[in-house]
Amino acid sequence: MNNIKKSHRRIKIYLRNEDEAYIDQHPMKGVPKHLFSKIVSQFGKYQIYNDQIKIDLPYGHPDLDDILKLANELNLHIEPNIAKKSQIEIEDFTVYDDSEIASSKYLECSISKSNFDGIVDLDKNGNPFVISENIDALKNQEFGLMTNFPRLFFIRGTLKKRLESFKLRGVNFYLLPTNSVSGEWPNRVDPLYLIQSSIIFPEVDMEVFDTNETVIKSCDCDWGDTKKLWYPIDGYEVKPTLKYKGPLPEVDVALTKEHFGGIGRGYHRIIYSHRAVEVLKSVGLKLVLNPVAVG
Repeated sequence: MNNIKKSHRRIKIYLRNEDEAYIDQHPMKGVPKHLFSKIVSQFGKYQIYNDQIKIDLPYGHPDLDDILKLANELNLHIEPNIAKKSQIEIEDFTVYDDSEIASSKYLECSISKSNFDGIVDLDKNGNPFVISENIDALKNQEFGLMTNFPRLFFIRGTLKKRLESFKLRGVNFYLLPTNSVSGEWPNRVDPLYLIQSSIIFPEVDMEVFDTNETVIKSCDCDWGDTKKLWYPIDGYEVKPTLKYKGPLPEVDVALTKEHFGGIGRGYHRIIYSHRAVEVLKSVGLKLVLNPVAVG
């Protein structure tokens, strides 16, 4: 079952630090003491520290609406999405049930276990490479994720050969170079490959934002600049569903046109068909699935 936990909303309210040392803090950082006290007087059961209130409840719980109503009455600044800082931090976590997963033509995948111990970095084109110092930590698994790239699957050995035999449409296997002088792997360790694609989907039909709180339509971005980190927006959703106008190519594995935010540089996220997901499951992978919306 994908529905491990009900979809929920998390609201955090911080007491603004008025010390001179924090005079340059973001103007939306926290709530003044006299207003924070008024919120505590009504919602004190959610106060977890002297300077923090935290509510984490399923959608529809009346306390979620009531605390935001009070915040508006106190004239606190609340942005309509996560792109810009608000005096109240709001995060939505949507968990999709099996019927929602089944009705989506394309999916994004991740796994919660089997992480490799090492990390990768990205070159100027957004392609990953392995840090040579971590190679020995990567030699005991055939499949996994790197801790700093939870959406990218890395594979090697007999498992790679098995996946190749299914002839998934659009898939290719990108040999990870190392950052050694030669770029090659030492003989003692089998090289890793990234599950990639030769197919690139069009831009998502949604707005994106950067760390400077700039909001723009994806179709207006320069996606050749991988140093610029962009993130998709859908209200307060922490992990927004990617949305496309459609129709999309009939493939099993594809890349987003966008280089979405990563570590240091943006990178293509990977989208899978149901056939590709079943292939990955057939070789023993336990996947966490999120739908891709095509309208």
